Amino acid sequence: MNGGTLYVANLRSSDVSVIALADGVERARVPVAFNPHELAPAGDALLVTNYRSGVVTRLTLPDLVATPIILGGEPHGLAVTGALAAVTLGRAGEVALLDVADGNVHARVPTGGEPHMAAAWGDRLYVADAAGNALLEIDPSTATLTRRVAVGATPESLDVSPEGNAIAVANARSGDVSLIDRERFVERARVPLPGSPVRVRYHPDGRLLAVSLANVGQVALLDRDGAVMALVPVGNRPDGLAFSPNGRLLYVALTGDNRVAVVDVAARRVVRALPAGDGPSGLLLVP
Repeated sequence: MNGGTLYVANLRSSDVSVIALADGVERARVPVAFNPHELAPAGDALLVTNYRSGVVTRLTLPDLVATPIILGGEPHGLAVTGALAAVTLGRAGEVALLDVADGNVHARVPTGGEPHMAAAWGDRLYVADAAGNALLEIDPSTATLTRRVAVGATPESLDVSPEGNAIAVANARSGDVSLIDRERFVERARVPLPGSPVRVRYHPDGRLLAVSLANVGQVALLDRDGAVMALVPVGNRPDGLAFSPNGRLLYVALTGDNRVAVVDVAARRVVRALPAGDGPSGLLLVP
């Protein structure tokens, strides 16, 4: 297996698994606030959104000391750009911009709807509005909403391609993926899939897009134009996704099986399972 560390947010056990990828051993399981969902690197720490508790947890590295940052509003999505971390607050209908160094709130951006997941590219943030069926663009330097484009029903997650020219959006209720031209901010394609897409992740070289289909236990592999290349059975309720840096392996959080499936991308099959806590969801791979 590849080296590095895989961090897993376990929704139901309210902790974070720390897995050494060199041997697949869970080295630690760190308690955090209730219902952890997403993770992101933040300098010498990790940030973890805790959906039902209104908290973002800051985990210092390497000692894994947990400190809560109280936000309210059901923190869910998380993306870091420069010195700021964007946290979606679905119940509050806004995105909080935190100072990565100290966790202080720099600004709050009203979005309306239900901001769900977030991603960053360059000097812009992108947010899936699950209630408004839209993809939003935010300029963090001015804390303003700059553009909006309609997508499918109940967009849950998104990812920006490595080249920065495309954004993929997983539309859970309509059962499709929107492919967005990032520069023009228009939907160039909508790809129907045989299940409910809840996560999307681009391959490191941009040639593939992985999509978790939660209700059918599969991960779809699409080419950059949206053609379905494979449907890989992975287990019960696939959720969070992370590629290895070389792109050979895809890690899939199985919320229903309490483990992480390891998919050989070339062979298009599961080759290993890794331990996790109860209800693994968000994944973060640190090389």
